Amino acid sequence: MRTRAKTYKHKPLQKTTHIRVLVLQAELDSQPALQCSLEHMEISDASFTALSYAWGNQALAFEMEVISPDGISEGYIPLTTSLNNAIRDLQACTDIQSKRFWIDQICINQQDEKEKGAQVAMMGSIYTRARQVITHLGPAEADDGEAIALIEEVYRRADLHAGGLDRLPYVTETMLTMLRDKAVHLDPHTLALPGLHDILYGPWTERLWMVPEAILNQNTSVLRGKTALPWMVVVTVACLLSYSLRDSVMPGEWDVGLRVGVLRGARLQATRERLEGSEGDMRSLFGLMGLLQTSRCFDPRDRVFALLGIASDAQQLGIKPDYSKPVERVFTELAVAHLKVHRHLDFLSFCMREPRASRHRRPPSWTPLLDFAPRKEWSMLRPQEASAGRPARYSFEADETVLVLRGLFLDEAARRVDMNDWSLAAMLREAGRPSDAEASNLASFCEAVQTVRRELGDSPETDAALACVFFQNSRWSRPSLGAGTFFRHCAARIARDNQRAGGTASEADAGRAPGDQADLPGILAAELQSLDAGMTRERVEELLREARYLGSRRSLCITRARRLCLALESTEPGDQLVLLLGGGHAYSLRPRGDAYQLVGDVFYPGFMNGEAFAELSWPEKVMSGTAFSDPGWEEKLMNHEAFAEPDWEQNLVDVRLV
Repeated sequence: MRTRAKTYKHKPLQKTTHIRVLVLQAELDSQPALQCSLEHMEISDASFTALSYAWGNQALAFEMEVISPDGISEGYIPLTTSLNNAIRDLQACTDIQSKRFWIDQICINQQDEKEKGAQVAMMGSIYTRARQVITHLGPAEADDGEAIALIEEVYRRADLHAGGLDRLPYVTETMLTMLRDKAVHLDPHTLALPGLHDILYGPWTERLWMVPEAILNQNTSVLRGKTALPWMVVVTVACLLSYSLRDSVMPGEWDVGLRVGVLRGARLQATRERLEGSEGDMRSLFGLMGLLQTSRCFDPRDRVFALLGIASDAQQLGIKPDYSKPVERVFTELAVAHLKVHRHLDFLSFCMREPRASRHRRPPSWTPLLDFAPRKEWSMLRPQEASAGRPARYSFEADETVLVLRGLFLDEAARRVDMNDWSLAAMLREAGRPSDAEASNLASFCEAVQTVRRELGDSPETDAALACVFFQNSRWSRPSLGAGTFFRHCAARIARDNQRAGGTASEADAGRAPGDQADLPGILAAELQSLDAGMTRERVEELLREARYLGSRRSLCITRARRLCLALESTEPGDQLVLLLGGGHAYSLRPRGDAYQLVGDVFYPGFMNGEAFAELSWPEKVMSGTAFSDPGWEEKLMNHEAFAEPDWEQNLVDVRLV
């Protein structure tokens, strides 16, 4: 435990290329306290193992003594419980021969913001040059033996069954076929072991810093107590067990928090593999932020700084870690740099979050809000090309606090139709009663559908519009089936429930349990297949899995033009719906004097594929080779008609965002 001993003061690093390496002293019976020395050296000459661990409780309950080369005590470094546990396990693990480590909380002077920024900027080099990266999963527990044996057995059998798991980016089907072929036996008792969950889906899977740490070094391991396991084995088994078993083998015993850990652990593997072989937007800073949106970090500025070592556009953006800057300034500079480099507005999708207003001043509405509550899933839309790939036209006012963009006003929000936390996937289970929460959400969903049909008309066109909006595919324009459509079925459910509540339902109808939904999957499959001739049942199921994630915190919105769109649940009547050059979606803006406040991105069918900007200008026609395809091009050229701006150019206006 920690005493009131002299606190160690870090000696300044002499060069910008220097790092500190912690040399862990052997544990002695006569000296139970942890002891180490800190060496300064060139990063290119250093040999060390890097430690990755979850910070956990920030209380500094322990300490480690720093010894000089002469054996003299130089003071004590306070440690959190999780770091103390990690260091003791590193010391005791016989599989780790070298006891030279790089540990961020010790090797960086946390009290010196200038040094901290410089060292964080070197993180890419530090983790790349490390001999090994070890992720600590916490101290050993009593049931670890059974849990680790299961992990190793599942991986061995799955690897054999798949003919090599290292070549498969996704392994969900592997476990499903193994269960079907009885290639593995999974004991429900073992699957319910707390130690198994802790190893596979514990707090370490949520750390944002863990991702660059694992990506930058191929020699990675995990450490549970004194037992070391290959990183790839643990993460692969986390993927294998999560998707296939979370609803069948692990139902009610695992609470919602653990289910989130299961899903996050499964994403971990997919994220790493997508990053390692990808290029372009996926490896851009904002692309990485999208992939890692639910990861945790202690300092919100690390949502930017932690990813600079693996972002493909980090050098172009020119962002340097600087912990002396306020949080809101870091986020504003990120948006400005991204706009100047990429001339695209995809960063606006990160602006519609819930900031911790009590901690930081709210920046302009167009600045990314990355200081959000943990475990709060962001509300995402499918990628679209509303501006037809045309770059943003922008300028700044008032010391980069006002962003001026060029755009087109489309429509105005007239009515918002809320749906609570709707989930098509839960609604469409093949069997079994839904939970009370699912039944409530189903009722809310059906009521929303009924409201839209009442407002826009009981017609196949309305059904098609609902399908387009829910699944965010504006190319679905062919009217859906007539009687018996999925959305008509949902509207009828409300009428039936109202009849039941009033005691007017028939005996046959009354016999159906509330929430009975056995007929919905086939109905919806037929609905979607009527809109898209190439729609398979597998694609329908994939759309259903995506719908919950893509529709989180969204509401239906009926516009002044009597169109249907999907907007954030914070949208209000009177909000303006606009297209902005450089933006992939439509956006809802709230008038604020002569300017506007960004509310959120919007899926607005009919304009998501560049329809508003389809007409080419003369230079674009020349570049595309279509300028001289019109038989009358010579006359238009002589009369200067060829140089006339397209209609959309003439209708562009300045849109000031504050």
